[in-house]
Amino acid sequence: MPTDPQSSNIITRRSCLQWGAFGAAAAPLLSFGAGSAVAAAPAERQRTLRFAHLTDIHVKPEQGAGDGLAQCLHHVQSHKDPVELIVTGGDAVFDAFGATHQRSQQLANLLNTVFKQDCSLPVQHCLGNHDGRGWDDSEFAGKAWALEMYGLAKPYHTFEQGGWKFIVLDSVRPFEKRYTSGLDAEQRAWLETELEQTPKTTPIVVVSHIPIISVTPFSFDHEAVTEDYQRVPGGLLHLDGTALHTLFKKHGNVKLCLSGHMHLNDRCDVDGITYICDGAVCGDWWNGDPRRSDEGYGLIDLYSDGTFEHAYLPFDWKVRA
Repeated sequence: MPTDPQSSNIITRRSCLQWGAFGAAAAPLLSFGAGSAVAAAPAERQRTLRFAHLTDIHVKPEQGAGDGLAQCLHHVQSHKDPVELIVTGGDAVFDAFGATHQRSQQLANLLNTVFKQDCSLPVQHCLGNHDGRGWDDSEFAGKAWALEMYGLAKPYHTFEQGGWKFIVLDSVRPFEKRYTSGLDAEQRAWLETELEQTPKTTPIVVVSHIPIISVTPFSFDHEAVTEDYQRVPGGLLHLDGTALHTLFKKHGNVKLCLSGHMHLNDRCDVDGITYICDGAVCGDWWNGDPRRSDEGYGLIDLYSDGTFEHAYLPFDWKVRA
């Protein structure tokens, strides 16, 4: 099975089903390069970073999910052309939200143990809706618990590597006793400042758990379609996605936005910005339903000229009862 984007051309039964639903609305996920067309690379184009995007791991003691994560990590680290960094996309555990402290600690211990034993690469984390422990103010609840699990000071942050800037967002906001998506006023002001302070010559990757722009909700939530319009709830797509896209377009150096959450693959190229929804490490929560993505991860190469290459790679997990 090919393992690198340059040689990867993976079409599976699941991906055929998924792409049949998307049609011409999204560019093929396994097309490489920044933008909707592949052009000859200029001579000065040099790769500066190869990283893996592991989203929706949903580790738990049941169904061998810990072994599944370990197998995925081994696959990531097996490339002859080595991966240098792992970026997680949220929902690394299943399910801390509303769980007892004992259960949620069990999940965190399992996650951290597998990463410690089976991963030698640096890891940058993003928060998802299943990572926090509810919205109340008790000692073990909310995002504070997830931040401790991930070793983060704040739920959103930035870092730089390979000449690119990564902006990691916190997609999840409370709504009654549930969650919705989007940035609150404080995070939005922080994002605007980060974009303003980033040199125009520095390309940017934005990482969010919930997609900012994606066609996956339209193939997933058929109940949202009425006689005269389509309504996508905030639980499936950033409510401020249009505003964020306008902001990214204004600044001009946001090249790639990565997300997960939907357990489906798609790619949308809009105004020179590429939005990729990267399936799920757990596929269908480790159940193997072919209507979801294969158990896999995104492999991304970043280049000095602000372009990138991407492929979604299954790691051949066998579902356990």
